[in-house]
Amino acid sequence: MATPRKRTRNTRRVSTTAAAATPCPFDIGDTVRLKSGGITMTVARGPLCHDGDCVEVVYSHFETLRRDTLPIATLTPVTTDDIPF
Repeated sequence: MATPRKRTRNTRRVSTTAAAATPCPFDIGDTVRLKSGGITMTVARGPLCHDGDCVEVVYSHFETLRRDTLPIATLTPVTTDDIPF
């Protein structure tokens, strides 16, 4: 009689060696912006992706809270002097 297969969830895991080799330049709560410009976003989680080179950001878009996963290389930190209010 065959042994039943274990049920596993299809989840992505971050490689601990990649994450350790490339430390994330952003901490949770840091304010960032795309290097090409745009709205300010807050880092919610990171590092993510297979190589640990992405972070999850949250931002407001027309009064709706949005979440996205973006590559670290596309982001730049925003200081409080850069925010216009």
